[in-house]
Order: sequence, then structure tokens, then C-alpha cells
Amino acid sequence: SGDGVSGAEVSDPARGARGPGSLEETAIHELVHQWWGNRVPPATWRDLWLAEGPSTYLTADVLGRLDGGDDGMRHLALVVRNTSLVDAQTRLVAPALARPEDALNLAVYTKGSAVMHVLRLSVGDRAFWAALREMQTAGRPVSTAGFQRAFERASGRDLEALFAYWVHGTQVPRLATAWDRGARRLSWTLANDGGTLQNVPLLLLVRQGDNERLVRASAGRVTMPGTARPDIWPVGVVLDID
Repeated sequence: SGDGVSGAEVSDPARGARGPGSLEETAIHELVHQWWGNRVPPATWRDLWLAEGPSTYLTADVLGRLDGGDDGMRHLALVVRNTSLVDAQTRLVAPALARPEDALNLAVYTKGSAVMHVLRLSVGDRAFWAALREMQTAGRPVSTAGFQRAFERASGRDLEALFAYWVHGTQVPRLATAWDRGARRLSWTLANDGGTLQNVPLLLLVRQGDNERLVRASAGRVTMPGTARPDIWPVGVVLDID
């Protein structure tokens, strides 16, 4: 159809050895912690997402480098696929903690990873890696405010709105979808993103049986070969899909 970024049929990594929760994925995640989470620890328990979110995201990046970029994108889609709406609406920096362990929840992993992906798509690869390198080289505890400042220095951009929405907020962007069975066309609109996803090259993974396509969200539609309604998974970003 020309709508897809990648139209090749692929296997489901959730059924393979490298999906989320697999032994290999877990091993890579813990190795990443040697550089991020241990050498660069969160400043407080309230900043715990800064240990687990980047490590979850960088694990997908490692898998993408090992297996190819498309596999990295599929892994990111699987990371956020099963994130509940409650987790997606969770503030990553809790207002207060009765106990340190109260900071540990699925959101610090999956929504934290989504923040990293939105940051990377928003500021570009060069600024993204420069900010991480600056903090990793310093090897000091980092707060959420310090993390934001590092990305603002690297990119020369004001990221207050992005952090307010994704880190401190409870809103979730909404992806409204419609399936035209006769035309075999899936279409969608993205709303309630607080302007944070405008002009951002977000990808969507569209699945119909064994056929998968990576499609730019800005395309607004994709034509599939069959008549069954496809599934649609956002790549790396938590969305409320209708």
C-alpha cells in the first residue's frame, strides 16, 4: 500500500527468547544497571524511575543493536503493550512516600521507558546520547530536575511541558482507531497529548495475523492485506487506544 515503513512479515518476539521478561532481556537490563542505576543512581527514592525507566529503554536499544533496528522497535512495542491505564496515569515522581518500597511499581519501568523514547524522538539522537553521556561521565546521583536540565542543555530546548505531561502528570494520549473492512484500511487520530507528540516521528506496530507493519503515526492510516481487524501497538509510548 505504501503506507507502512516496513511491510515484511515477522515473528512475534513475545514468543521468542528476547521478549520482555525473557532471561536474555533480564540479563541485559541488569547489565545496563552497571552504567545506569548504579553508577548514576537516583537522588531519592521518589526519583526511582530514573533507575528503571532508562535501563528498560536502553535494554531495548541493546536488543535493537544486536538484532537490527526493527527488532528493537518491536521490543519497545512489547514493553508498553501490557501497560494498564492505571500505570500509564501514574505520576513518575510520587508527591510523598510512606515507605521507600512504595516507589516500586510497573510504571517506573514501562512509563519511565516511554519518557525516554519521547525524549529521544523530541530532541534527536545526538542530544539524547549527549545528555546521557554527560550524566554517566559525572557518575553522580541525579534528580528528576537535574535529568531534565541535562536534556535541556544538550538540546537547547525548553522541556518543561514534556516533563510536566509525561513525568509529573496523569494524562495519557488517546489514539482513536477505525477499521474499514471493505477497504481493508485502519485509520487513527491522536489527541490529548498536550502537544508533546506534535512533529514527533512516533511509530505504530500494526498486526494482522502473521503480518506486521511499522507505520508512522503521522500517516493516519495503513492498508492491510486481510479483512480481520488488525491490532495496533504504539512503539515505545504508552497510549490509550480506542
